[in-house]
Amino acid sequence: MLTITSAYAETHFNEVINQAQQEPVVLTAQGGQTVAYLLSPVELEKLLAAQKQRDNAVVNYQHYQERVARLAHPDTNLLTDEAINQLVHELR
Repeated sequence: MLTITSAYAETHFNEVINQAQQEPVVLTAQGGQTVAYLLSPVELEKLLAAQKQRDNAVVNYQHYQERVARLAHPDTNLLTDEAINQLVHELR
């Protein structure tokens, strides 16, 4: 990932745009703090697709947890970590 100053980007805009088609470009302000990222449309689409996939995975996992909670025996809420460890050691 290329890092350049916003002043450089301002004076070499076409060059920076062309570079962003090859790799993401980080724009920094005076003092070095990041102020923006410049991405190609392809890279942005990849990021948006990954974000959508992550969001879908979260929703699916929440649905899974809800199904498991509905199917679980009511007494499972009474089990503590200590009780589970004791059961495991007794069964060994």
